[in-house]
Amino acid sequence: MDAYFEGVARARYIIRRTFRIFDEVARNSDLEPLQHQALIQILGGGVTEGALPVSRIAERLNVTSAFASRLVQDLEAKELVVRRPSEVDRRVILVEATAHGRRCLTTVSDGVRRDVAYFQSHLTEEDRAAALTVMAFYVGVPLNDDDLESIRSLVQSAIHAQREAAAR
Repeated sequence: MDAYFEGVARARYIIRRTFRIFDEVARNSDLEPLQHQALIQILGGGVTEGALPVSRIAERLNVTSAFASRLVQDLEAKELVVRRPSEVDRRVILVEATAHGRRCLTTVSDGVRRDVAYFQSHLTEEDRAAALTVMAFYVGVPLNDDDLESIRSLVQSAIHAQREAAAR
């Protein structure tokens, strides 16, 4: 049982640190973490008509529709999104990212990649394997002992490829 909790602890540490990086980089770009997450969902959360309904934003962020609407208002005030009625159902309000919103999200993503890459460089093989194993469990991928060994091999191959690329 201790090995199980050790794996969960490693995975949760990685997840928590990674999300903290996301939050810090977003704040440095004048976005609150949930505003950043809302913008991500608007751009990539199963768009309808090139936009996302406020109710879907709420669902994807696991917040109330009223709170999601407030997030959208904040993003709109920053000129990162615009609202428009759906052409299919005029009662539905769709939210779409502006060109400025897309640029802002790209800037945040670039910073996240840089900072996460630095964090990743300090992870051990055991950390990476534990995180992959726990994430597989979280998304419902059943694993047996052979799968666990495959994950460890995958991690070793990825680290080896990364070191070779860095040496070039």
